[in-house]
Amino acid sequence: MAKLLNNPSRIILSFIFNLQFIHMHDHSKLIETFFKAFSVRDFNTMKSLAKSSIVYYDPLYGYLNEEDVFLMWESRYSKKDFTLNYHDIKDEGDGYFTVKIEVDYFLRKMIRQDMKAYFKIENGFIAEYSHGFSVHQLCKQEYGLLGNLLGWNRLIQHRIKNDARRELLAYKSELTK
Repeated sequence: MAKLLNNPSRIILSFIFNLQFIHMHDHSKLIETFFKAFSVRDFNTMKSLAKSSIVYYDPLYGYLNEEDVFLMWESRYSKKDFTLNYHDIKDEGDGYFTVKIEVDYFLRKMIRQDMKAYFKIENGFIAEYSHGFSVHQLCKQEYGLLGNLLGWNRLIQHRIKNDARRELLAYKSELTK
């Protein structure tokens, strides 16, 4: 202990390391709280954890901004039975985190999406959130053999993406009535 106190640079490095650990721990807790809220469909809590200017991306919906992000989550998951599991929250540095997630839900049949989530945390809020998954794999699960044979095709993927966007727009217009 005496050696540590006699060396100011060690004290400073120790302090910085502890601050970074606490900071990372707070961000991990933020992400855990987000996924816990997601798993019980608590969209208000999810919204409170994100910046109002949040940017979202996934291969199905493309880029969404601000209110459309929250509407997409509500439209996609509010009426469906689903389970969500998350693990391996990793600090990638500069406020970026990755998380592995699995989502099971029912469309025409049971679908399991394994994906990686990417977060950018700024000032204690989620500023960016994106998913990485294969649209082809999603087609294969949803449409079986036909999805496996044609799901790689850009025209088919484009149609599926447009359908998802149309559903979001329909949900949005339903709320404004």
